[in-house]
Parts: sequence; C-alpha cells; structure tokens
Amino acid sequence: MSVLSRLNGWQRLWVLVSVIYFLFAVSFIVLFLPKKSDYLSTRVHETIDLTIKNVPELRSSYVYQVRDAYGDLSDDEVVKRIHSKFKGQIDYSKIEEEYATRLAKLSSEQIKAVGTGFLLWLVPVVFIYLLGWAIGWVIKGFKRVET
Repeated sequence: MSVLSRLNGWQRLWVLVSVIYFLFAVSFIVLFLPKKSDYLSTRVHETIDLTIKNVPELRSSYVYQVRDAYGDLSDDEVVKRIHSKFKGQIDYSKIEEEYATRLAKLSSEQIKAVGTGFLLWLVPVVFIYLLGWAIGWVIKGFKRVET
C-alpha cells in the first residue's frame, strides 16, 4: 500500500493544496529571481543618469530619451558607446565597480532567493499540517469525553 493511499481526506487535501502552492511559489521565485539582465539594465540607467547630470547639453533630457536614442543597440553596447564618447570627462568607475560586484554575487543571490522562496513555501505548509493535526487531536479529546 502506497503512502498516499493511507492518507485520510484532510491529509489528501493538504497534499493537493501544498502542491498547488508549491507551483505558485516556484513561478513566483522564477519571476523574481535576480538576473544578469536586471543588473545590466540598472547599469545602463545609472550610466545615462550620471551622463545627464554631467553634460550640460543633456540636462533637459530624461534617461529613457537617451536610451531610446540608442534603441538599436543592446544595453552593453550602449554603455560602451557612452563610455567611449565621454571618456575622460565623466568617471564611471563607481558604477562599473558596483556592476562587477553585483555580477560576482549573482549566483549567491540566486541561491539565497531560491532558499528564501523554499522557506516561504515550507513554513506555511508545515504550519497548516501541524495546525490541522492539533485541531484533530483536540476533537478526538472531546469525542472520548462524550463516550
């Protein structure tokens, strides 16, 4: 006899809800998992923002306007183009150091996000099971008193 066939109705419901919640949690984790593209997008935004602040002709511009001007280029190419155009005028080293640091920590951040997501799934599932068990225990106690 398999383990699942020995479960009562409430336990089967708990398994079903736990699996559905697990699928929801996995999709949520995948959606919000830190990605290299997120860091690159932040790098482009910060690079353009710093350029706008330091180039008088661009001060009336917005980040999205400058990014749209380079619409045919990838984020990496935009950064390279801006760096080459304003080389010597603007110091982008702080932005580049932050980007390199974030990339170096990317895998550990991803592992941390998966671990956190797993705990956000596991803790409620175990809590609900224990709560159901405790309620069942209390109900059995009342039934013994009645007989």
